[in-house]
Amino acid sequence: AKVLANAANVLFITGAGMSADSGLPSYHGVGGLFERPLVDDGLTLEAVLSPAMLAQRPDVLWRYVHERELACRHTVPNRGHEVLALLGERIARTVVVTQNLDGLQRRAGSKRVIALHGDLHDLRCTACTWTKTVTDYATLALPPTCPKCGAMVRPGIGLFGEPLAEQPFTEFEAEVARGFDLVFLVGTS
Repeated sequence: AKVLANAANVLFITGAGMSADSGLPSYHGVGGLFERPLVDDGLTLEAVLSPAMLAQRPDVLWRYVHERELACRHTVPNRGHEVLALLGERIARTVVVTQNLDGLQRRAGSKRVIALHGDLHDLRCTACTWTKTVTDYATLALPPTCPKCGAMVRPGIGLFGEPLAEQPFTEFEAEVARGFDLVFLVGTS
């Protein structure tokens, strides 16, 4: 606490364990998403959330993504999210780098959040430059199509087997290059 009280630059790296107290299961461990049956028999999480599934069976991918979005929609940021947001108001430079797709850290009020794996609420067209951030999927036809060109829309998350978006990593590297007084790992190994 003394070191934190004297820090002017703090980095928090968060993972699925951060959102567990909000009721969202982590990916690994007891009750994790890798353990539970998925939307279609015999499919692994990696198969459902893949570029191949998006291309061949977008309904399956979107059914699973919608299930995750519904879980996120009905949760609220927990005390951990709130504390990081409060620290962000008190510490000159606070950066949260998250592996989570749920958007809870931003909803808690954190100003500087880098979502390495994307956010379920960010949508983008697979054919043109159309993008949109939505509060929830309540008004979306699933699978959604682009209002600009009619092509398929995808969630703005990294799918298994494809490279993650470059921009969050570029931001993260720039922040690390500036340096931090303290780094915390929260809910991730």
